[in-house]
Amino acid sequence: MRCLSFGRRKVVLLTCLVWALELAADGVRVNAIAPGAIRTNIWNVTDLSPEAAKKHEEGVASGIPFKRFGAPEEVANIAAFLVSEQASYVSGTVYAVDGGMGAQ
Repeated sequence: MRCLSFGRRKVVLLTCLVWALELAADGVRVNAIAPGAIRTNIWNVTDLSPEAAKKHEEGVASGIPFKRFGAPEEVANIAAFLVSEQASYVSGTVYAVDGGMGAQ
């Protein structure tokens, strides 16, 4: 799974880099956000029993270096930064909001 995940990250990064270079002359910034396990309502949509769902979530969280799910606000904070003037010189970057999963 790590190989597949690494491959996907590289495709996103290369796509981001190509478009960032292509559109830079027009003043267009191209960045991406790569979220990991984020606590959203999708975790409530399951056929698992409440006990099995909790065990599954705990198993997912145990594989994350921060040992927890991210919050939607943590992803939103990166998005807000990227659309702000503070990021006016930022382009061609993929921001991993994944609790360190991408570093493994």
